[in-house]
Amino acid sequence: MEHSILEIVVEHKCVLGEGPIWDGVSSQLIWLDIDEMEIHQYLEKNQVFKTTKFSKKVTAVVLNKNGGLVAAVEDGFAAIDLENGAVKMIATINEKGNRFNDGKCDPNGTFWAGTTSYKEIIGSANVYELNTNGNTKRILEHVTISNGMAWSLDQQTFYYIDTPTCEVVSYKYHKNTGAIEGKKTVCKINYGYPDGMTIDADGMLWIALWDGGKLIRVDPESGVILKEVLLPVSNVTCCVFGGDDLENLYITTARSGLSEQELLDQPLAGSLFVLKNSGFKGVKAFEYNAGK
Repeated sequence: MEHSILEIVVEHKCVLGEGPIWDGVSSQLIWLDIDEMEIHQYLEKNQVFKTTKFSKKVTAVVLNKNGGLVAAVEDGFAAIDLENGAVKMIATINEKGNRFNDGKCDPNGTFWAGTTSYKEIIGSANVYELNTNGNTKRILEHVTISNGMAWSLDQQTFYYIDTPTCEVVSYKYHKNTGAIEGKKTVCKINYGYPDGMTIDADGMLWIALWDGGKLIRVDPESGVILKEVLLPVSNVTCCVFGGDDLENLYITTARSGLSEQELLDQPLAGSLFVLKNSGFKGVKAFEYNAGK
């Protein structure tokens, strides 16, 4: 089945649109503008768009099984309130020259999020876990720009992107402990830089390409690109499946990093796009399970 026509969801452009998640209970998409310290909400059924401003950069959000959102913010993990913009720190992690970036929950309900170097100093960033008791530990170290994460459908493999490496890698994931081991290369990216990532109901990876102007669907077993979705903007940042049947593919993009001429050439940069009834289906994201 071919993709439907690419549509713009709302008349709003992010500086650094990122981190989309789908809340099936309220039928809404939630995504971020990291540089503007904003969280956006789009209620799909009644097409309501809302923005909440925060006092610090929110870099990734996940749903909390107990209600609300848990976030990676520039200096750690926090509970956030979309009603009033309040940020309640759960764990502070300060890395000089770094801030937190992308993150997701693993099958155990713990929140994984990595950091990124402002100056792209090689190997200066890390990946951390916020466990269900609110404690943190380091999972990976010596990365540079920690980005996309996903777990295989059988919950035995963790997929990961450190953007400057231009590759997607996998690790054996031990659900009983949350430990990972045995790094392998899934695929090399030779056009643009891999950014955010999601997995579909067939176990295929969808990877957004920063400075690549496209989204690619990759078979993680063979590394073969199965499909490309071209966008009218260069900096494609992330994607997630939403809608009642998880068949609408939402795609975030950014204006950040573009020159004045590129912004003129790409008037839709920073927009949230959607492929309705995409022909593919997503899977429900894992949620943070506090006090499990």
